[in-house]
Amino acid sequence: MPPSILDDPHSARRRRNRRARRQRVLDYPLQALGVALFYWLFRALPIDTASAWGGRILRTIGPWLGASRTARRNIAATFPDMPKPEIHRIVRGMWDNLGRVLAEYTHLDRLLGDPEGRIEIVGLEHVRDRAQRGEGCVMAIAHLGNWEVSAVAAAMEGLPIWSFYRPLNNPHVDRWLLRLREKLGNRMLAKRMEGGASRRALGIVRGGGVLGLLVDQHFSGGIDVPFLGRPSLTSPAAVEFARHLGCALLPIRVERLDGARFRVTVAPPLDIPASTDRKEAVREGTRRLNDTIGEWIRERPEQWLWLHKRWKG
Repeated sequence: MPPSILDDPHSARRRRNRRARRQRVLDYPLQALGVALFYWLFRALPIDTASAWGGRILRTIGPWLGASRTARRNIAATFPDMPKPEIHRIVRGMWDNLGRVLAEYTHLDRLLGDPEGRIEIVGLEHVRDRAQRGEGCVMAIAHLGNWEVSAVAAAMEGLPIWSFYRPLNNPHVDRWLLRLREKLGNRMLAKRMEGGASRRALGIVRGGGVLGLLVDQHFSGGIDVPFLGRPSLTSPAAVEFARHLGCALLPIRVERLDGARFRVTVAPPLDIPASTDRKEAVREGTRRLNDTIGEWIRERPEQWLWLHKRWKG
């Protein structure tokens, strides 16, 4: 008897995929409702109260989640002589910071006109002087403190940041998040946009704009350079953009000072080697950028996102 089409593994896989897609379509509105409830609940609270509750919830629950094993492994490998109680303290602090970041997201647009001056900006002259001359620049941002505050600080100074983004699977949440980011002064470049996001980004910087790139995550197509003392695949995009355009590459640090108060530091332009060997120059520039970010993480380890699987292989 010939095999039934129902026994075809490819057909079975297609059926499973169709069922999964239907389930996701049904789940998307529920997920969006959950996000909306979270947003309006925390937005109804004063920002300090929202931040404190967000931190309290995640520092209580987070250390018990499976993701904390990744964080503890990363910390132990970075600080091999660190005692376990100190590692646990950093993990709790990391969850506290992440909970605060999520809760503060509901108030970020209000920080644009905050009379209490919750955002202190250091090194602004590195951007302002170039903006006055009509020069664009690339900002290298890490997941430190509340990294979203960097966009708020730039918007406060009339310097909206252009960023790449990958659309979320949930279209309802994706549209809401895009609108919120635009309120903060962000301008978003979808990675799959028509005409090429990278080509558009080049034109933006050439025209005097600011391109912001998150640079501290694992990138499977990256180059192998040390990060916090260990080999890691790192995206060279920030260095390549700056070198190709001949513009400044400015590392950006966001520190949480106390509760929902922050310091945004614009570091001096990174020194990218002027070697005629492009690959070697980009590799060395990326290593220097990793060293800068690594120093910041070592100073305030509880404010970095150790949950990410930064080192693979």
